[in-house]
Amino acid sequence: MKKTNQKTVINYFSKKQWTIRQQKMAAAFVILTAVLLILLGSSIRIFASSRTDSHNRAVQKYYTSIRVEPGDTLWQIADSYVTAEFPKKEFIREVCRLNHIGENDILRSGDYLVVMYYSDYSRDTVSAHQ
Repeated sequence: MKKTNQKTVINYFSKKQWTIRQQKMAAAFVILTAVLLILLGSSIRIFASSRTDSHNRAVQKYYTSIRVEPGDTLWQIADSYVTAEFPKKEFIREVCRLNHIGENDILRSGDYLVVMYYSDYSRDTVSAHQ
């Protein structure tokens, strides 16, 4: 009978220990899930705010006059002024139109060209200045 009691006691403690272990694992799982959800939510918020910031930027087109330096070509000048908003080929066409020149014309050192460039300001800044 003592052996049965010892087995019952061992089974009782091992079941109790198993239950405690399961409870600890469940608690760890809940905490880990909560942390992952918080990180996911933060990431989504950061991504959304960065997209909002980029949409709140107003890109403005400006014009300036530049002096042609020896050896300059339209393609080299375009490299200095082209942005994602305005591809290089379109930039060159626009410069040619503004300056009444052809794409294959040779630029002379000392001449001046009107070129355009883009600058962005947040819409809040633009609204404040209007």
